[in-house]
Amino acid sequence: MLADSQTLFPSGSPTSFAEDARSLLADADPCAAYIGAANGDDPAFYGIFEAAMDVAGIPHRQMIPSAHSAKDTRYLERADVIVIAGGDTRRGAEVLASTGMGQLIVDRHLAGAVIVGVSAGAVLLGQSGWIEDAESHDGTESAERVDALSLVPWMVDAHDEAAGWPRLLRRLCQGEPYARGLGLPTGGGLVVHGDGSLRPLRKPILELKQVGDEIVHTLLWPEAEGVESPSLTQAGRR
Repeated sequence: MLADSQTLFPSGSPTSFAEDARSLLADADPCAAYIGAANGDDPAFYGIFEAAMDVAGIPHRQMIPSAHSAKDTRYLERADVIVIAGGDTRRGAEVLASTGMGQLIVDRHLAGAVIVGVSAGAVLLGQSGWIEDAESHDGTESAERVDALSLVPWMVDAHDEAAGWPRLLRRLCQGEPYARGLGLPTGGGLVVHGDGSLRPLRKPILELKQVGDEIVHTLLWPEAEGVESPSLTQAGRR
């Protein structure tokens, strides 16, 4: 799960995330699929994916458009790496649900493929997505729940550290008891391995847990020292 696409590329570290993901693949000649449902299949974003796959040394790659063909589906069914791009969370969720791509992604995850979500794509890997409305009819803020893929046991938000993660905190308070939230700061990300182990990337990752009436904040730190800590709200009672 990546807050944005910059984590796909080297930045003062020996390897990029794209190269690291390549090392996890058993197939000697892997193929990668790109899903741009959340951004309307914008070719500019696909260009970023192409560049990242060049870094990773994965020559076989293909965009799976929202209105995809049977040939596209067959490619997705054998993809070793699937990148779900950012954009509009609602639009992405609707396309994944209505086309069946969401279930195909889950199936590939269970088969051992590396699934990468970027920004809104990372949100869609979580327990649910939420669309914030500017104002409801009674003058208060409201949010619409959007079904996500539930590949990781968190409600996820990205690049909102400057505001103190208010969306994530509101979502957590409206969730189930002992719900968990994950805040991915700009330039950061989190790798979730098949055995459940976690590896934060480049920035400290915020984990929020609802325990009774209290929201507990925890920072998940990357291995490198001297990383910059994101802005946090104080833990407290809702």
